[in-house]
Amino acid sequence: MTTLESYGLHLRHRILELENLKRQAEAKVHEQRLRVLEAGRQFELLDRLHQKARLEWVAASNKSRRNSPPNFPRTGGEKGSAIDLTLV
Repeated sequence: MTTLESYGLHLRHRILELENLKRQAEAKVHEQRLRVLEAGRQFELLDRLHQKARLEWVAASNKSRRNSPPNFPRTGGEKGSAIDLTLV
């Protein structure tokens, strides 16, 4: 085998090696893109669930405020004692 033939064989092997590396890199890029898309989907889902939970919490809080009696200040006495409504 001549030096030129040997060099040509070496180049063919190197080209095959580089093509293999390129395919592997492309496969990794594809997998990473799939992971990024899935992470984006999960983020959107969690964000929607968070917004829904917050809206439900606000609605329940508003309903609770509408249904509870007004919080008038108490006059004297122990905490929790009845309000003195006697006329003077």
